[in-house]
Amino acid sequence: MLVAMMCWRLGKTAETLRKELKFHAIMIFSAQFPTSFCSSCQLICDICSSTDGTLLGPKRTTAEEKATQFTEVIMTNPDLLFKTTWPRPRFSAYAATTMVTALFKESYGYELTYRQYGKPTIAAYDYAEKHARELAKAQKMQISNFYMIGDNPKSDIEGANKKGWTSILVKTGVFDPNDAENSTNGNDKENPASYVVEDMKAAVELIYELEKLPKFTI
Repeated sequence: MLVAMMCWRLGKTAETLRKELKFHAIMIFSAQFPTSFCSSCQLICDICSSTDGTLLGPKRTTAEEKATQFTEVIMTNPDLLFKTTWPRPRFSAYAATTMVTALFKESYGYELTYRQYGKPTIAAYDYAEKHARELAKAQKMQISNFYMIGDNPKSDIEGANKKGWTSILVKTGVFDPNDAENSTNGNDKENPASYVVEDMKAAVELIYELEKLPKFTI
C-alpha cells in the first residue's frame, strides 16, 4: 500500500521506484504508537539493510557495510507509555522503536542505528530553554527559573533533573503510586521529582508560591 501510494505521488512505476528512489533519512514522529507501523517496519528494514538506501539495493553484508548505515533513522519520542481514557496506560512511540530495532536485529543479525530525540534527551530541553529565553528577551522579560511539569518520571522528570530545572510530578497520566519497588509513593527512586502535586492546577499554584507571585486562581 505504501509503495503504491509513493508510485502515485511520484508518477513512477513500482519497479523504477524500488531501484531508483534513495531514502537518506527516515523520521518516526508520533505522540502515540502508530497503528499503521507494522506495515512500515518492513519498508524501514528493507531500506536500512541496503548499502544505498533503496528498497531493492544490495544488502549490507561485510563488517564495513554493517558499520555504515546509508539511511539515517531519527526517533522523536522515547515514551513507552501514555495515558488515554482507557484505565491502563497504552503503548506510545517507543514501542515502535522497540519493534523495528528488534525486527531488524532478528532479520539481519546486526543493530539498526538511530538517533533519539524528544524527552528526556538533553537536546529537547536545550531547545525549549533557548526558545523560552528568546521569547523572554523579545518581550523584555527576565526568567528566574525553569520548571518542568509532567506525569512520566522516565521522560519528563529525568530530563528536567539532568538539565537542572525544578521538576514537578503530577498525579495524573501514567503516575503510579502503587509501584513500591521503583518509587516512593509514586515518586520514582531513580528519577525523583523536586515536588509531587495532584494535578496541573496544583503545579501552577506551586510555581506561583515558589516564585512569590500573587496567589494564582482559576
